[in-house]
Amino acid sequence: SYRVRIAPARLKDSDGISRDYFPGKREELVEDALRKIATAGQGIFLDNEAGVTFTLYQLQQELKRTGHSYSITQIKEALMVCVGTNLQLTDTSGQAVLASSIFDTIGLQTREDWEGQGEKTKAFVKFNALVTRSIRNRSFRQFNYEISMGYSNVISRQLHKRMSHHFLQASLSNPFTIKLSTVIRDFGLTAYAKISHNLRDIEVALKEMVQKNVLLKYNLEKIHDTSRRNKIADVRLILYPHPHFVSAVIEANKKQQEIKFITNSLSDS
Repeated sequence: SYRVRIAPARLKDSDGISRDYFPGKREELVEDALRKIATAGQGIFLDNEAGVTFTLYQLQQELKRTGHSYSITQIKEALMVCVGTNLQLTDTSGQAVLASSIFDTIGLQTREDWEGQGEKTKAFVKFNALVTRSIRNRSFRQFNYEISMGYSNVISRQLHKRMSHHFLQASLSNPFTIKLSTVIRDFGLTAYAKISHNLRDIEVALKEMVQKNVLLKYNLEKIHDTSRRNKIADVRLILYPHPHFVSAVIEANKKQQEIKFITNSLSDS
């Protein structure tokens, strides 16, 4: 178990006032789009850390292609939020494991580039050190980027990613189980006074995952308070993967094994 402390980025707005910003949906989409661009041939290593080169216009068009339209100004702001947000990771004993930003470094050619429209503005981003570590130890997994970017619901996207990374034995007869309280805690959701309100939001997300052929179906198993039987203490989400998702997991497992075989062969030689 680990604990993550997130300190917001402080940016000066157009009115000249500095305000704090936490990363949200926009920043997640920008990071995912940059990882996609990196895997498409523009990935680089900067000081032995994984990064990517791109133009702001290219990033804008990739986001637009997947259904997310942002202005160049909004994309610049998202990049600054990512590099300005401080993450502190500690273990159960409270000792620091990592202190860094979502993006360790970003760079553009000149100050004027920030003020331009971005069509030819060349930039680079160095990803968080954990991304490089995941690549080096070959735990970085393949998942369906197009489906993930196509979600309109943030919970759907986060749950899809969690299943893609942890549900390695996915099969039609083996459902993925997670508690509602875990989703609320790990996805940074607001815990409402009535758990039924959180459950309503979760059901919206699950229905979208069914529509995307990620889930075949789902069951919601209510867990009642032992002291008050009429009160719902938690809900167990039982998620049955769609055959398309099962195939994607099998392909990701195969790809991961191929990469390990190749790297082991190279190290032996």
